[in-house]
Amino acid sequence: MRGIQEEAKAHSLAVNVGIHEPTISGKKVKNTSIWIDENGNITQRYQKIHLFDVEIKDGPVLKESNSVEKGMSILPPFDTPVGRVGLTICFDVRALYYYVSLGYQSAHVLLASIPRDKLGAEASKCSDYHISISIHSTNRPSALGNTAKSKGD
Repeated sequence: MRGIQEEAKAHSLAVNVGIHEPTISGKKVKNTSIWIDENGNITQRYQKIHLFDVEIKDGPVLKESNSVEKGMSILPPFDTPVGRVGLTICFDVRALYYYVSLGYQSAHVLLASIPRDKLGAEASKCSDYHISISIHSTNRPSALGNTAKSKGD
């Protein structure tokens, strides 16, 4: 993490990155999105709330909760040089209330850390979802939705 912080500071560039952090018990990890400001300081930390757990009859069983500790609160949007930012992670995309809540808290930009490796993307299907959000001068979401797209679309 120090290397990313040093580069952010050297280039006066804010960075959002998804990481796994150890929990106090050491039995699970925290799936965390962090904001590093242009001075290289970690100023925001959001722990994923909506874990990907699925059991399909006669099919796969995937339980993120077996290895990931669930976050317990929504991080309020925070001020940055690009506007008020709200942080989310992957499967949060399925909980529309979360995005609506960030909009009502005057978020201008919503960022979602999504796995780009084959295993993570295949398991969670996060990369198959696309969010369209429009926040007007009232700072309220006026359009919100998600649609699944097949790989061929």
